[in-house]
Amino acid sequence: MFLILALKWQAPVKSPKLWQSLMPMTFNQYWFVTGYLILILLVPFINQSVQNLTKRQFIYLLIIVTIICGIFPLVNNDIATQSVGLGVLLAVYLFGVFVAKFIHRSSWNYVIGLLLFTVNTLVIYIIMYFEIILTKDRFTNIYTGVFAMLAALGLFLIFTNFKPVFHVIFNQVARHIFAVYLITQNVLVLKPLWKNFQFKSMHDLVNVNLSGFVAVLEIMVVCYLIDIIRLAIFRIIIRVSRRR
Repeated sequence: MFLILALKWQAPVKSPKLWQSLMPMTFNQYWFVTGYLILILLVPFINQSVQNLTKRQFIYLLIIVTIICGIFPLVNNDIATQSVGLGVLLAVYLFGVFVAKFIHRSSWNYVIGLLLFTVNTLVIYIIMYFEIILTKDRFTNIYTGVFAMLAALGLFLIFTNFKPVFHVIFNQVARHIFAVYLITQNVLVLKPLWKNFQFKSMHDLVNVNLSGFVAVLEIMVVCYLIDIIRLAIFRIIIRVSRRR
């Protein structure tokens, strides 16, 4: 009975986007959050699996994962992961586990990490620039390919040399950044939002980078304020409900 009703029911034309907005994890609208939630479920089993690996064995594992999750997507081989997906998060997580398990604080590791991050970030930037200028396309795979993984490894090596720091301002800003991601990547907001930010000439590298930075900063501030207002409304609702 329910199957027949489901087959007969036809949603309005605009309903898919509405459902995608209401149930983003089901439709993978927030790929990072969806992948993160799945990764969290797998983490206990991953940690147990790699616990007894030697350093050499772990390096072999990282090489394999980097090839199938970092190099394959660059040549449109999506057998392990697409340009964005669980495979990317899994690979970077394993890099972090390797650093936490085998790498210790030292000035050499800091220098190596700084070089890895700087060089690979520049490679990503240069490739993206020439792709946009020459082919008028966006080679999005490069964002999460092998160069991004090596840049992430560089960050891990850099931060192993830093002591944990707590600051009220940093934490206050950080608590609202996730809301910025949820708002800007919402299926009903994404395209209308970025239509307001277009560059007349991609050849003016300085102007593109400066304008892009200002645009991102403006979006972050607006979304930050929206989340602060949301939080204030929720607090008022909670107080009113408790009084009743």
